[in-house]
Amino acid sequence: VGIDVDLLEALAKEQNFKYELLPLGFQSSMDALERGEVDAIFSGMSITEARKEVYDFSEPYLATGLALVVEENSPIASYEDLEGRTVTVKRGTSGCEFVEKISQKYDFNVLYLDDDMNLVEDVALKLSDACFEDIIFIEYNIANGLKVKTPVGEEDYSECAVMVKKGENKELIEKINNGLMTLKNNGTYNKIIDKYLK
Repeated sequence: VGIDVDLLEALAKEQNFKYELLPLGFQSSMDALERGEVDAIFSGMSITEARKEVYDFSEPYLATGLALVVEENSPIASYEDLEGRTVTVKRGTSGCEFVEKISQKYDFNVLYLDDDMNLVEDVALKLSDACFEDIIFIEYNIANGLKVKTPVGEEDYSECAVMVKKGENKELIEKINNGLMTLKNNGTYNKIIDKYLK
């Protein structure tokens, strides 16, 4: 369920291709792509310079940022308030580097959790003081009733795209790019985004 899944379905229909969806976590997806067990990752993959050396990307279909999440009644209002606390982040994600960097500046502990865990839910249940997560995922969770807030604006802004191994699956990337252009022009893209983010 989500933007990626709905968009993939619309793209497959528009560009007339079939797909099999494997619900894998972040690291499992990366490993499966490396081993050639999947053709692409369609799960909000941030386009980074380091990744561009190893992977090819479609045109971006989403822009997002990373944000601090705390329980709605938490006294944490800034990065300074994180001092001495434990903050969770998903292992291996593009946000890890940002969190590690600011953890030294603001003197908080980083706890790396498995990529299939809902860190926002963890914070809402007061199992952790705070986490850093993708702002779109946070907004989706808040819209679905989780009692959390984002006291600091989003950071580490990035564009997300479909990712394939470098030099492979050029035809799929072309279909994704052509389909995205059509879906944006005919209004389908905005309907999918608005369904989850309004």
